[in-house]
Amino acid sequence: MHRYGLDRVLSESYEMTTPATEVSLDSWLRVGQFLMYIIGIGAVLYRMGGMSKKFEMQGEQQAKQIDELERAILELNKVVVAQAISTTRLDNQAVQMTQMQAEISALRRGEGFIVRER
Repeated sequence: MHRYGLDRVLSESYEMTTPATEVSLDSWLRVGQFLMYIIGIGAVLYRMGGMSKKFEMQGEQQAKQIDELERAILELNKVVVAQAISTTRLDNQAVQMTQMQAEISALRRGEGFIVRER
């Protein structure tokens, strides 16, 4: 007999011997397989729920860290502004000192006079 013909004969004889009220082993295996899929999907969803909570907590922690960094940047900005003001003042003092030295040098050479009141 042809292979497929033999399968058909065997399956027909199996179906004839199986009473209609009993559930076949194949049906139980399919039900078990379906339940395993459902359990697997449930496990994946459960883990995803736990991971989403973890991501939320990490997001909150990062938001706090960002706030702290913003405060630190504002404080550093104040320090940079104060440093810039100090540098400007020092530059102005250097110009004034240079001008004073030039005037004193000119007075030493007699290119100017000092008036004293008595």
